[in-house]
Order: sequence, then C-alpha cells, then structure tokens
Amino acid sequence: HKGEQKIVELTDGIEFKETLEIMVMRGGNIPEEIQAIAKRRKKARENKNWREADRLRDEINRAGYLIEDIEIGFILKKKE
Repeated sequence: HKGEQKIVELTDGIEFKETLEIMVMRGGNIPEEIQAIAKRRKKARENKNWREADRLRDEINRAGYLIEDIEIGFILKKKE
C-alpha cells in the first residue's frame, strides 16, 4: 500500500502519520478540513454527543474518507 496516507489520532492528543504507497497514486494527503472534522468528531464522542459524532462521521464519509474508531483514538483514511 505504498503512498497511502492514514492519520491515526491518539486520545492523548499525540498524532502521527503512517505513509503507504497507494495514496500518492490517488491524489495526495488528507485535507486539513477533513482532519479538523475528525477532531471535532473525537471531541463530540468524548462528550458523549452521539448525534453530533454521527453527523460528523457522515460528513467525512460524504467527502470520500473513512474514519475508524479504535481504543486509543481513531484512524482516518481515504476511501478506496
């Protein structure tokens, strides 16, 4: 999966980017706007605002990205 960028956000605020090959062929990095929506969704989940979290997830999906919740935060990546 050379070139694909995934962003993994950890609950303590540390984030790192894992770069794989696929994403370069598909058009580059995850836009800041999508990253910001994902961070707002994380805050909504922390506040147990499930309706807002679902709305933001749907917004991310409509923009062509997937967000996967994991125990330590989330993974954000472009849909294949």
